[in-house]
Amino acid sequence: MLKIYNTGKDTNKFEEINTFEKGSWINLVNPSEEEIKKVCDNLQIQEDFIRDSLDFEEKARIDIEEDDGTILFVVDVPIIEKTKDGNDIYTTMPLGMIVVRDDFFITVALKKNKVISTFEKGSWINLVNPSEGRNKKSMW
Repeated sequence: MLKIYNTGKDTNKFEEINTFEKGSWINLVNPSEEEIKKVCDNLQIQEDFIRDSLDFEEKARIDIEEDDGTILFVVDVPIIEKTKDGNDIYTTMPLGMIVVRDDFFITVALKKNKVISTFEKGSWINLVNPSEGRNKKSMW
């Protein structure tokens, strides 16, 4: 699933958009091959960091790809899974966060999770873009 979000220039509201605009947050959850290719082609980045983030065994790390100006942060986020008999199992999965130059922020996960869901709902604390001043909400 591919979703793109940005803060509307006219409305100053956090909203889902359909195009890759500078300053956007791109969220990928269990993306298809076509979605991975679409993001990489539009942002002119390599696929490695996205694919690494989709490896359930990926360990927390930071990596820099100087060729295309990307930085990867992988963290483990908690998730709850159900067993066959209905019990909860608490575990973690990797969440990839990719900074693409000063233009885009990408999150990549195998499954939906509460960390990303909170941001998608817009229920995040006022994040401020230092270049826009403290009076505006922004992705960064």
